[in-house]
Amino acid sequence: TFLTEYNASIYAGAAGSCEDTTGLVFIGRDAGEGGDLKLDAYADGTEHELQLSKNEKETIRFAKQACDGVVAVINSCSLMELDILMSGEYEVDAIVWIGYPGSIGCQSLSDLLCGKENFSGKTVDLWAADFTADPTYQNMKVNRYNNVKVDVNGEKVDTPFVEYEEGIYVGYRYYETADEMDDSFDYDAAVVYPFGYGLSYTSFEQEIVSFNDMGDDIAVEVRVTNTGDVAGKGVVQLYYTAPYTDYDRENAIEKAAVNLAASIRRASSGRTAAKRSPSPSLKKTWPLTATCMTTATARAAAISSKRANTSSLCVPTVIPSSIRARPRSAAPSISTTTIPAGRKRTASLC
Repeated sequence: TFLTEYNASIYAGAAGSCEDTTGLVFIGRDAGEGGDLKLDAYADGTEHELQLSKNEKETIRFAKQACDGVVAVINSCSLMELDILMSGEYEVDAIVWIGYPGSIGCQSLSDLLCGKENFSGKTVDLWAADFTADPTYQNMKVNRYNNVKVDVNGEKVDTPFVEYEEGIYVGYRYYETADEMDDSFDYDAAVVYPFGYGLSYTSFEQEIVSFNDMGDDIAVEVRVTNTGDVAGKGVVQLYYTAPYTDYDRENAIEKAAVNLAASIRRASSGRTAAKRSPSPSLKKTWPLTATCMTTATARAAAISSKRANTSSLCVPTVIPSSIRARPRSAAPSISTTTIPAGRKRTASLC
């Protein structure tokens, strides 16, 4: 896999034209079936493909020097290590995750950035600070069976595979469970953006007004109030913690500490009669996230009741990227093994 990008030197001499502007720096990754991410380091020192490359960092540095504000637009369906954008020399004013918007999706992006529309997206996965400390990374290496061949461009080679051993502990289910069960686990250092996180030009208050346990079904009524001055859509997220019973212990049944039960998005008008558009000003106090994520350390309160949103959404105080939950693992290696007799493979990497 190759990163197609420009060296920041191409912007030399263009600083004068950037005065009184907001710079948009697009950061993209492309991966999927038949196009796996690069597993090892790049020559510029980038440890893996989901970190920012040297050219991307230099482009952000130029934009910060030449523009009044900088927004990083993450054009990727893969998660990335974004803590570097939250502090220090590469800190940006706002971060927007757009995934893969298609051929006309960026028209909506312009409406969002200009304040014609409001953000309402939430992260659909947890964004970790250090991917190499994640359990999934430990098996991200090129394994090959030495007794099964596959045809690649007319050549027979050992069949590659990746072993999945994480079970249910993937994404937020791992991090929430580790935080609950391991006293040495530092959730705030390990997590940049939790599952279900996202900002808006307005603010919402949510209150559970009724709860009815009907045995097999549970009914919850939630009142959502738009407490800001503009119209927006709020997302209600309901989480639960399943009890760990004697039966579970006796049968070694795994259960995550936190599970998403339901989510729903509803439109809500602002508290003022005349609903004005959000301000397009790009100051440090401007909260931006088609999911909008900013440089703040605020956490989504819905993830866990013990993590109330105690800090301002727009204060760019950050967790130092040098703080790690666990030491970084060694670079991916290559190994070979034999397919166990009678065992069906759960996945293969081609």
